[in-house]
Amino acid sequence: MYTVGRVFDLLDQWRHLPDYQLERRTDIFFAIYLPAFLSRRYGVTVNPLLVPEFPVHIGTIYPHIPTNRSFKIDYLALADDLSRAWFVELKTDSSSRRPKQNAYLEASQRVGLPALIDGTVKIVAATRAKHKYCQLLRLLERLSLVTLPDELDDALASHHWASAVDACLPHIGNCCPTMQIDIVFLQPVASMSAEIGFDEFADWIAYQSDEASRFAESLRAWTATEAGRPVASKPGE
Repeated sequence: MYTVGRVFDLLDQWRHLPDYQLERRTDIFFAIYLPAFLSRRYGVTVNPLLVPEFPVHIGTIYPHIPTNRSFKIDYLALADDLSRAWFVELKTDSSSRRPKQNAYLEASQRVGLPALIDGTVKIVAATRAKHKYCQLLRLLERLSLVTLPDELDDALASHHWASAVDACLPHIGNCCPTMQIDIVFLQPVASMSAEIGFDEFADWIAYQSDEASRFAESLRAWTATEAGRPVASKPGE
């Protein structure tokens, strides 16, 4: 019988292999517990809805670069009262942090979330993946960051959906307020307040459920043992 424990057994083993992207396989497990964890850590009620892979329009944060391409932030989390936001970056290997990433996160923080929302609409205008990006707009609407025109559903269902969606974009309302933004790294070992160590996360989730307890066990192992250097097994194991 396959269990959650077996899932984490495999993650514990495969994280040591070349090209295995542990972050992409585990991001959903972190997402389950992240809003409540942030609520406890920062003393603010965090909306349980996260925006994964939140796109940052490069031309918005770097006006001298005329492009509609984007950087991605692992999770955008918001306070229920929209007074505060968090850009959360998941790093299962602390050595994967790069100055370029720090720079675009800080640039995003400086321009503010209302400008980033405007940038998202620019991406929708430029992309061919309009149906998926309209689902992102729906999520932003549920978070009270935008208002969407009633015609959007008909536009998506039409034969000429690309041009129909583009015609709706000028009618999107940006109702995102200015708010404090914190940049947070969720990583194996924390050395400053803007970092959340896996041990801290594990200590909090360990008693949430049996599944969370097994997740916490792996988090502590990932903290203690560097990827690529597993603890040698005993003969016969």
